[in-house]
Amino acid sequence: MFLPMGRFQRRLVLTIAVFAAVAAWPAAASAERVCWPGVKVPAFEIPAVTIPAKELPGKTITVPAVPGGCVGDVCWSVPTVPPITVPSVTIPAVIIPAITIPAITIPERCFDSEKSDALPPSETTVRVGHYERIDSSFSLSMSVAYWRQTGSSSMVPNTKAKGFGEVTASGHVKNQYVRSYFRRDGTFVPGYWRYATSSGRPTCKIVRC
Repeated sequence: MFLPMGRFQRRLVLTIAVFAAVAAWPAAASAERVCWPGVKVPAFEIPAVTIPAKELPGKTITVPAVPGGCVGDVCWSVPTVPPITVPSVTIPAVIIPAITIPAITIPERCFDSEKSDALPPSETTVRVGHYERIDSSFSLSMSVAYWRQTGSSSMVPNTKAKGFGEVTASGHVKNQYVRSYFRRDGTFVPGYWRYATSSGRPTCKIVRC
């Protein structure tokens, strides 16, 4: 059965509603809407690469003779080891077929900073050099050719790439975007995010923050 609300009850409900709104207001006011720009990366084709054959010459290894000796009445001798010949070996040529990297479109992405571990562009960097320090198989020639053909679009961080908004085991938010690049065997490595304290260019110098 529904009973009409008295004056005291109405005031109590109104007071509770006001306190709830005031308590929630600081959290809502501190929320920051952060948007990452979108970009279109054009397709890229890397021609076939031939790694020429290489011959490793044979070699003869001679083990020096070790003299024998005596201790008291006990004498010994060390047998002579004959020379060891390692035959020459020819490593055949390797042909890496042509590779076509299709065009991709990175859409604009926005999020509330208080609800995500992802950093705003002003707190991130893009790695622009010394890729060999993070990948010993990095190919400078193939990667530079790719970066030149795709232009500045390849430098725009991809918020959908692996690692975006993730935290390392030590609790650091991954703040550096590693551009897509090539390895010496022709493998294409898509861009990804990592944590770094240096060796990067501020994102806000690449895109408008």
